Amino acid sequence: MNEGDAALDKQRSNQVEESSSSCTSSQRKPLANDEKKHIQEVFRDILRSNATITMQLVRETMKKEAKLIKLQEIEGMLKRVLDYLRNIQKNKPRQDLKELPVVQKSKQVETWLTSQAGPSSIETSTSNKEKWSDEDTDKIVNVFTQAFGSPKKDCHQEAK
Repeated sequence: MNEGDAALDKQRSNQVEESSSSCTSSQRKPLANDEKKHIQEVFRDILRSNATITMQLVRETMKKEAKLIKLQEIEGMLKRVLDYLRNIQKNKPRQDLKELPVVQKSKQVETWLTSQAGPSSIETSTSNKEKWSDEDTDKIVNVFTQAFGSPKKDCHQEAK
């Protein structure tokens, strides 16, 4: 390789390094605060509607805005804007808190309690339990005695 070829080769490698480093730096360059504010203004309706944000939608919208055309020309910035918008959409609540109905907790609990089916054991003061007759108690004791042996004396007494 002669001196001319070596110099040309070195020049080409420097150009490749410069182009790859400029590409990397443009991709890593964060959006400035004023750019973010402008992007939010331009895409406000889309963000509010919670519509799906696509690369095509971002590209077309950015073409219509003079400030955003410059960003679109920088390699990797279109994707950066898309990611930024999707992040905003993902992290924003689905519904504005001001639009949510205000419900008093006590009223909400009362409504829930009254909507539950069936009588509550708390509400009923009388019991539906009835004492077995002595005849029925004796029959039950006899069956269990035959099956399991003689019950303890105090258990039979308590049952009566």
